[in-house]
Formats: sequence, structure tokens, C-alpha cells
Amino acid sequence: MKNKKILFTIFFLVVIIQLFVPAKMIYDNEDVLSTGKEFKFRTAPIDPIDPFRGKYIFLQYKENIIEIENEKNWKIGETVFLILENDKNGFAKIKSVSMKFIQNNNNFVKAKIVSIFSNKLTINYPFDRFYMEETKAGKAETSYNKSLADTNKITYALVAIKNGNAVLKNIFIDDIPIKEFVNK
Repeated sequence: MKNKKILFTIFFLVVIIQLFVPAKMIYDNEDVLSTGKEFKFRTAPIDPIDPFRGKYIFLQYKENIIEIENEKNWKIGETVFLILENDKNGFAKIKSVSMKFIQNNNNFVKAKIVSIFSNKLTINYPFDRFYMEETKAGKAETSYNKSLADTNKITYALVAIKNGNAVLKNIFIDDIPIKEFVNK
């Protein structure tokens, strides 16, 4: 009888933990979406070999290179902290980069170094995929790629950032959300 109580208690704790972990992840992302500062990141053309995988659009950003003083201090694959600000047109730009966690600044995001060349870091943001409904994904891919090729169109991703965490809210083509753009 005592073993059954212990097993039931352990089972109950495992169930609670399995419910708590995803609930906490969802809560954290919703908190970033509702209270985080929004930044608009200009998107860049992507390698056309496999721009659309499954049900998401793969994104690259124009603002992904930052100059540094000594490239020997940095390593490919390393996590860095980018302080962001808006440029005169309202788009995100990297103000500075640090190897250490940045305190007293909410406008930063964690990123990974993908290459180092001529005292410049190329970074990869953690928000490089935009998931969509499967039936609209193909049209979205086509619209997105056409807009990147058209220099008259402005494409950007709206990202909410809070305490280093980032959540991709939407993709816009000429200030129209991609889901609405696809329906046109």
C-alpha cells in the first residue's frame, strides 16, 4: 500500500512537471509578445535552393553584420548579445555587440556568430522562421520571394524583444501582413 502511494505521488509530480514546462514556455513567449519592445528587421534575399521548408518561411536579415575590433577574441558558434536601436527609418540596427550578458538594457537579443572575416561578425538571429497555415504557405513563399526581388517593395519582420528573448510576430510586405498580402 505504501509503495502505491509513493508511485502515485511520483506519477503525479511527473504529470505536473510535464504540464508546467510547456505552459511556462508559452507564458514566456506571450509575455514577450505583449510587453516586449517591437523592432522591425529588414529582410534580405535568401538562397533560392530551399527557401521554404515545410510550413514556414526561412528569413535572412540585412542587419546581420557588425564590425569588431579584434576578431581573435570571437569564435564561430558562440552566443553573443546584440544591443539594438532603431535607425532614422524605424528599422532595427545593431548598436553594439557583447560576449557577456547585458544588464540594465531591455533592447538586446541573443544571437549566434556564423562567420568572422576582416574584423566583421556575421550573426544568425534566433527568429529566422515564420510559421504559417499550410494552405497559404506556398502563396506566401512566392509573394515573399517576389517582393524581395522588387526593389520598390519593403519587406520586414516585426519582432518583439524583452530581456534578450525574441518572438517573431509577423512578416510585412509594404506594411501589409503577409497573410493579408497572400489573400489579395
